[in-house]
Amino acid sequence: MHAYPGIADTNTFVGSAAGNFTLSGATNNTGLGAGSLASITTDSFSVAVGSGSMALAAGSLHNTALGHSPCRLSRRDPTISR
Repeated sequence: MHAYPGIADTNTFVGSAAGNFTLSGATNNTGLGAGSLASITTDSFSVAVGSGSMALAAGSLHNTALGHSPCRLSRRDPTISR
């Protein structure tokens, strides 16, 4: 579990390899599950729940992904996936 780059940026990641440690302005994201939101950098306001959910997303905003590997390649479009 981590909140990189810090509590002030309101990112929360729970699970092996969830989130990453090279965020650049990403705020208000929650990743629950192994590998969820693993590639985000500037993404904001996204929730990914499930193993691999939004794992390869980059530069996207306002997403919700639920389940195993949904929205893996989400790019800049609001998305709802189950």
